[in-house]
Amino acid sequence: MSFFMEGNVLASLGINLPVLLGQIVNFLVLLFVLKKFIYNPILKTLDERSKLIKDGAKAAEDNLKKQAEIETKEKEVLKKAQKQGDELIKKAKDEALNLKNDILVEAKKEAEKVAEKQKKELQDEFIKQQEVLKKQTIDISTQIAKKIMQEYLDEGREKNIIDKQLKMLAQKN
Repeated sequence: MSFFMEGNVLASLGINLPVLLGQIVNFLVLLFVLKKFIYNPILKTLDERSKLIKDGAKAAEDNLKKQAEIETKEKEVLKKAQKQGDELIKKAKDEALNLKNDILVEAKKEAEKVAEKQKKELQDEFIKQQEVLKKQTIDISTQIAKKIMQEYLDEGREKNIIDKQLKMLAQKN
């Protein structure tokens, strides 16, 4: 320390000790002020910005993931809706085909019913006409027989023959 106390050595170097100490104190005060009022707030602002950037990047990444999930779900919903639509169309076609078949079966039954009814009506009409024809034939035959009998037979014998013929006709029917 004696080396520094000697004024000649420091003075020969052009260093003034009180000025040097004042400059060191000034530098330390300036360093303290800069650190306290400028450096720390700047670091704090930079940290906040860095945090905001990281949070923004994380939020953007999360949003991209959510968007990808939404797109995936959207595709699944569309596939499901398409599948349900296809099933509904197939079901509607099947129901329409079944309804068509039911209508055809019902129409066929109705046609058979009408044909059967007409057949029965024709048979009934045929039987009725047969009976009318039979009655007319009997009446005509009876009249012819009466005329023939009147010419060839007497009344007693005529009555016996007519009764006999009527019994035979009744037995046939």
